[in-house]
Amino acid sequence: MRFKLSIALVACAALAACRTTSEIPLAANVWQFETSAQGLLFTHGSDKATLKKVAQRTISQGYSHFIIVDGASQSGSVYVGSTPTTVNARYSADHSFYGTGNYLSGTTSGTAYGTVTPGTPVYAPTRNLKLTVVMFKEGDPQAANALSAAAILAEK
Repeated sequence: MRFKLSIALVACAALAACRTTSEIPLAANVWQFETSAQGLLFTHGSDKATLKKVAQRTISQGYSHFIIVDGASQSGSVYVGSTPTTVNARYSADHSFYGTGNYLSGTTSGTAYGTVTPGTPVYAPTRNLKLTVVMFKEGDPQAANALSAAAILAEK
């Protein structure tokens, strides 16, 4: 039973997963990247995925290097559902009959008992990341201290 519950929890967390990145140009060589990730599969690698997006945009804009000039991140969790609720119900009844022959009467009384166990809540991790970068062309003196977009993309 615990194994099935574990599988259900992992499935819920994995299915409630996604990652999106928005890219906002602030100037010709200054861009802001905002990544929102949810779920076990996508929060883990969200920082590296955002850096790869920055590197891709840097190259597509005709630059070779970038510096992160501002950054912020936040981690948390969000409710994605719960395991099933279980109900255990019992009923006890008392019957009494009286009379003779074809003339029988009776009463029945009963009581229902039960317990309701709510399901376990399932939460998925979340991660938000915001980076502002300045991009530089090859040979720019400031590119000497910057990250190489090609090197970022070459990393596994």
